[in-house]
Amino acid sequence: MNKRGQVTIFLVVGIVLLFVSAGVYMVVNKSQTGSFILEEEESHFKTGVGAPLVSFIENCIEERAVQGIEIVGLQGGFIFPTEDDVLLTEEILVGYVYKDNTKTIDKSFVENELGVYVDLTLNDCIQDFTTFSHLYQVIESGNFLVDDSVEDKEIVEIPFSFPSFTRTKINDDIVKFNVEYPLEVTRGDDNFVLHNFIITVPAKIGSALNIVAETVSSQTEKNTIDFNLLSSFEPLIKVFPFDEENTIYSLYYGEEQYPEMFLYAINNKND
Repeated sequence: MNKRGQVTIFLVVGIVLLFVSAGVYMVVNKSQTGSFILEEEESHFKTGVGAPLVSFIENCIEERAVQGIEIVGLQGGFIFPTEDDVLLTEEILVGYVYKDNTKTIDKSFVENELGVYVDLTLNDCIQDFTTFSHLYQVIESGNFLVDDSVEDKEIVEIPFSFPSFTRTKINDDIVKFNVEYPLEVTRGDDNFVLHNFIITVPAKIGSALNIVAETVSSQTEKNTIDFNLLSSFEPLIKVFPFDEENTIYSLYYGEEQYPEMFLYAINNKND
């Protein structure tokens, strides 16, 4: 009797689990199917009637991304430096990659600088889509995200209403920009939703940051400039001893490269 009761309980539990599993499968499958449908609609819009709009947005992202890469190259990895972050010369300011016995930048730092720059400047290029007002009605949605550390309204006017968030990935020869830019687009009786835009820019930032790391290690450990090390790298490298404590490095990649040049300073003060 007890065994039959146990078997019945097991059967009931098994049936319940079966229905629960089936329900979960249906929910997940429905969710995935809905996601695929949305992706297909977005893909169809991007390659069809929405192609001019999408191309315009991608060109704006690329324009701002290239600007950011050039600034990073000229300022030693910084786009939004403070006075303590740079070496001031008579003509230019050069970002410190090493100061006060500390490395001041790394790849993740530069990725964040580039991402915030695209966020802050993209709307200047988009101009509320006025160029396409005769073709589409575009409504921006989502939340604007910004790094509080660059929130200086005397320097940069931050467009808080602009909903964009850029994630940047630096590799040796490319920089990838993934811009979360949710848009609701209406064309006639049709409605479409856009979410992400991905742009890849050929750039030497990753290569430059690798050279930065090696030159910092070499100079700070040996307290001298290793010219044999410098000659082994791809770009043309020039070194300018600025004063007893500061050395400026110039990495020249060429006019057809982004960035054309990467400038940085090492402060090798001996305590």
